[in-house]
Amino acid sequence: MKKNKKEDIWPSTLKITLKMTVIALFSGLALGLKIAFAFLPNIEFVTFILMFSIIFFRIEVGFGIINVFCALNMVYFGVAG
Repeated sequence: MKKNKKEDIWPSTLKITLKMTVIALFSGLALGLKIAFAFLPNIEFVTFILMFSIIFFRIEVGFGIINVFCALNMVYFGVAG
């Protein structure tokens, strides 16, 4: 009898939904912490969250978080140029 791997238990649509949810939550958390702690100098929660996401999650989720955070940052603060 063939044993199921951990990846075989969850269907692919649930994996995609989980990745999208993690990307949305961590991007929102990074932006919220940046806005909440903007008045304190040298407090870098955003750098910690982005480095943590690259180390803890897979590289595609980490880069997704970074891309969504940068897009939200440009929408909220505007694009300098």
